[in-house]
Amino acid sequence: MKQGKVRADAKGRVSLARYLKRGMPIDLEVSVDSDGRIMLTPLATIPERELWLYKNPNALESLRRGIEQAGEGKVTSRGSFAKYVDDEV
Repeated sequence: MKQGKVRADAKGRVSLARYLKRGMPIDLEVSVDSDGRIMLTPLATIPERELWLYKNPNALESLRRGIEQAGEGKVTSRGSFAKYVDDEV
């Protein structure tokens, strides 16, 4: 765990650069408790088109199971799907 002190500038800004991984843009949720402590929670964002998966527990579990099975080598080759590719898109 990293700890340290930062000082807010005249506009109330602080730099967290030394506490974050370099080059990684990050979204943070900010919350302030009743004692005035400020807590930052890193957020992961996903494209809206993928949100359905996380709203569908059956589909998400099926995906997780498939990934686990693939990791265990429990896969079956169905051959090439190249004939279904339309090169003129």
